[in-house]
Amino acid sequence: MAWGLAWAKGSGHRRVILAGGDVTAVDYLDYHSLFMWAHVVMYNPAHPGETIRDECLKPLRLTVTAAAEALGGSLKALSTLLNGHAGVSPDLAIRPEKTGWSRAAAWLRMQLAYDLWHAQQRAAGMTGVRFYVAVPV
Repeated sequence: MAWGLAWAKGSGHRRVILAGGDVTAVDYLDYHSLFMWAHVVMYNPAHPGETIRDECLKPLRLTVTAAAEALGGSLKALSTLLNGHAGVSPDLAIRPEKTGWSRAAAWLRMQLAYDLWHAQQRAAGMTGVRFYVAVPV
């Protein structure tokens, strides 16, 4: 059984697609959980809010108001997440899981990958930190 790994570009972000065997594509909402062991590093990973908006709400033609009601959350909190101004918390990650939009752990890993990549970009210009140990005289 041959497997192939490909990068598909969409929304300005790269997505992992696995093809081969009986599987033609892996839901990229779970690509972080699928490839975590392989240490696949995403370049500029999508914010989870962008993924929810583009891959969950748009195909279902849900408004933000309808989605907030379906998820049992506030319109303001969902809008803030969808616009990338807030991250996915553990409590919030459980809500899409209850609707069948992937697993809570996958949403949290997606948020972690997003946060880590942006932190690494901010830290790119940092110089090394030196620690000095006091030696008793």
